[in-house]
Amino acid sequence: GYVSGQIRLYSDVYQNEILTLTYTAHSNGAWSSSSNKYLNDVTSLKYVNTSCFASSSGDQRIKLWNLLNGNLLETRHVHNKWINNMDVLSDGRIVSGDDNGVIKLHRSQSDVLTLSQAHGTWFSYVKQISANLIATGDYDGNVFVFNLITNNRITNFQHGSQIYNIDSIESTNMLTTSKNNENIRFWNPTNGQNYRSIYLGSGKNCLFAIYFRTGLIAAAMNDRLIRIYDISSATESLLITLTGHTNTIRQLEFVLSLNILLSIASDSTLRLW
Repeated sequence: GYVSGQIRLYSDVYQNEILTLTYTAHSNGAWSSSSNKYLNDVTSLKYVNTSCFASSSGDQRIKLWNLLNGNLLETRHVHNKWINNMDVLSDGRIVSGDDNGVIKLHRSQSDVLTLSQAHGTWFSYVKQISANLIATGDYDGNVFVFNLITNNRITNFQHGSQIYNIDSIESTNMLTTSKNNENIRFWNPTNGQNYRSIYLGSGKNCLFAIYFRTGLIAAAMNDRLIRIYDISSATESLLITLTGHTNTIRQLEFVLSLNILLSIASDSTLRLW
């Protein structure tokens, strides 16, 4: 997904990097001076099922697309502000949040639930961390954990000044990364206990981290490097450093079926490791 509102689909990227489809998915290209952002920026892409994916944008819309031909299947306009992030839940619903800190759960345009006790400032990230729990973060460094059965907030805690990302750890715990903080932190989501931290070094900031194999995390750093840590013992160890990106790394994903790590950066490249 691009700042221009464009989405590109690729097939067989591991072998040939074949571009199969390019189209303008979100088209409100106006500049927002209040948000300092383009309103058609594609803010997240999520896999829904074998024939569908979803996109969110600053145009306040979530769109569902045919993964095979790129045809638009559905548009949901359930927010009144820029949508910063979303996740597709295991029950098929989508959870999304906006610049007003509003969090919504929805199956369709007409089947929408707004979570109470949500954020009072810009929402930044959401992740389903277990069958019945989601964790959300905001620009003030707050993390809220919600129970999907009761739809109530069960705990909250704080990390840094802006939550960059959240990831689950074997469906029982979670990690967070944040702006202006030199640690990756690990939490018990039910009580908010910070039971472990990885200190990255003076001036180092983790922009995105994922737990991708048992005992291993990948961390994208502000120095444009990706570091793989072994956290299987009480003291973590740095296994390898991946070099190559020449600008800010925005996201990491692990493709289990191909056994590869994907990194996406502002140098206009997607790299496979």
